[in-house]
Amino acid sequence: MNAARPTRWTALRRWLGPSDLAPPVPTTEEAAAFGAWRFELLERTWKGLGLLVAAAAVAWWPLDALLFPDSAETRRGFALFRAGVVSFSLLMVVIGPRLRFLYGVAFGAVTVVLALEVAWAAAWMGKIGAGNHGWFGFFYLAPVFTVLLPVPLGQRIGAALLVGAAAWLAFHGASSGPAPLRWVAASQMLFSAGASTVVGSWLYDALAGQYILRRRLEAERSHIAQLNAGLHQRVIEQTADLRALSQQASHARIEERERLARDLHDDLGQELTALSLVAASIDPDQGLTRIQHLIGRSRDALVRVLDDLQPRLLDRHGLEDALRALLRERCAAAGIGAVVQVRAVDRPIPEATALAVFRCVQESLTNAIRHACATHVQLEVGQEGETLVVRFSDDGRGMAAVPPPGHGLPGMRARCAVLHGSLELSRGPNGRGTTIRIRLPLESEP
Repeated sequence: MNAARPTRWTALRRWLGPSDLAPPVPTTEEAAAFGAWRFELLERTWKGLGLLVAAAAVAWWPLDALLFPDSAETRRGFALFRAGVVSFSLLMVVIGPRLRFLYGVAFGAVTVVLALEVAWAAAWMGKIGAGNHGWFGFFYLAPVFTVLLPVPLGQRIGAALLVGAAAWLAFHGASSGPAPLRWVAASQMLFSAGASTVVGSWLYDALAGQYILRRRLEAERSHIAQLNAGLHQRVIEQTADLRALSQQASHARIEERERLARDLHDDLGQELTALSLVAASIDPDQGLTRIQHLIGRSRDALVRVLDDLQPRLLDRHGLEDALRALLRERCAAAGIGAVVQVRAVDRPIPEATALAVFRCVQESLTNAIRHACATHVQLEVGQEGETLVVRFSDDGRGMAAVPPPGHGLPGMRARCAVLHGSLELSRGPNGRGTTIRIRLPLESEP
């Protein structure tokens, strides 16, 4: 069975059998596997058929005495005939399983053994029947046995013709029947060989198609099982990631509330307490000035708290101007240099995305000033396809491979994850400097 290549018998096979029985074109691996499988099938069939034929010959042997009570010669002929059938059949049973080393010619060997057995039987029938053409009727079906051989069309035609020719030559060579009857027998034998070839070709195509489809189905099942296992593992991993992100977000909210409470207590609370004390012991000359000063400080503390809840710069100016103003004010106060590059974005940036970007840049700038001791920072904002990309880098001392707690990275990652985005952290050459790359889909909403 050649893989993925039409043979010289392709057209004849299509003519002999319906196209829906034609097997799918096999790959090289499938063709090799089918060849090994049909050899194993031949071994099992060969052994079973050999035992069946031998048992049938032995079972019929006692009937010769009842059928031919007056002809010792006929009984002797049938005895030799059946002895030969039994011998050839048992030879198939014993030798067949040991012919694996003849894998390439195994089917040819089976055909030869079958032809020899048929020739032996036909020769004794011809001798016993003394050329009577009626005795040859038993052998018209001899090529039908080749239907059971799992071989392609070319080998099947050769096997049917070989078995038919062996039966015809052996019968008529051992007898002296009329010449016209010999040619009638030859034509009938050819018809039997042709019919056997057609039926055998159909069966072979159905067998090959079933094997190949079953093999492909098993491969698909294995592939689907692997995909299911991979999907199951991904679900487990993503569930764990979501659980971790949920915990980080919860911790971030708790920390944010605690910080706001401290700010309100330490800044606004103290200012109001001081204001209350001043009001209780008011001095006509200095009391009003001190009250106005405390009120101003309280207003500043309140503005800082409100700005932490919702950045005023973002509300008033939009993301681009808010980022420029943030870096200009913070870097000027810290005495470091800053470069901001914002490329055009061809669609509106969702409010949640803008807030996440602003907070992440704000936290990154705090880390660069407070922890990295940077002297220069750079911010780049742009669009890549459907994604907003933010890149913040500094020239500080670099962050450790495992950042210590308190740098706000879990909260930044949680903000990005909620918006189906990502945050990547990398260190510069020789461990100097840190780069944070944020990617957020422009259509994402929490």
